[in-house]
Amino acid sequence: MPDVLKSSAYKASFAKNREDFRKAFSLVYSRYLACKLIHPNERELFYTPYQALPESRVCLGFKLSGTNKTLVSTATVVLDSQLGLPSDSTYQAELDALRDQGRKLAEITCLAAERDFCYRNGLLYVFRLLYRYARKKGATDFVISIHPKHREFYEKIFLFTPIGPVRYYKNLYDAPAILERLDLTTVREKYYSLYGEFPEGRLFADFLLDISFLSDIWELSRITNMKSKDFWHFYMDFWRLFPSFPPHFQRFFSLHFDMVLSERRLIA
Repeated sequence: MPDVLKSSAYKASFAKNREDFRKAFSLVYSRYLACKLIHPNERELFYTPYQALPESRVCLGFKLSGTNKTLVSTATVVLDSQLGLPSDSTYQAELDALRDQGRKLAEITCLAAERDFCYRNGLLYVFRLLYRYARKKGATDFVISIHPKHREFYEKIFLFTPIGPVRYYKNLYDAPAILERLDLTTVREKYYSLYGEFPEGRLFADFLLDISFLSDIWELSRITNMKSKDFWHFYMDFWRLFPSFPPHFQRFFSLHFDMVLSERRLIA
């Protein structure tokens, strides 16, 4: 891990154009399909309405080699809003309990990485960028629904804690999941308490929390997520998903992408 964190072999950035979104959606599809979490589809993409929300960010992790870069990991952060979070479908009671405490939640979802172990290290760069974005937006907690077999990694390395029992996602082949939480208001104290007394651990904590990266500053200054034309492409032209959205999702996106949707006469 120290060599990975010290190197310039990886970078993370937010999706900024149609091709970036397509690459992220394609990687999620290939990994979810390999793990038998989804049914195959002819478009070979997997994505959700949450990834088009204005304050969501689809993050891509790249392995750099000379002038080339290879996408090796991706994850999306979704900020809690009137539309809720992806895990509300399975853990609404647990998430509502946090909301009732005044917590501002951010969910990490649609996470995928290539199988190569070295490529998976790119997730550290993705996690760092998502953490800094969430904190910039005032989030107090990360939540994530993971397969129980991965819980040791999240709990022992990133210090997530379980806040819900194992349940099953009906839209993912009834895959088992457990809801985990990371308190972002105390994570600094916890990381340095655990990792700060040995060099490799200190490097890990500094990398995630303290070191300033110019590339991160640039990415965090971006104020847009998915443009109207790209929303139309992914959710209507390429794959008519919009008509299947719940009514409150349709109303929200109709207002947010008003010009495109009214010109195309989508909404009566």
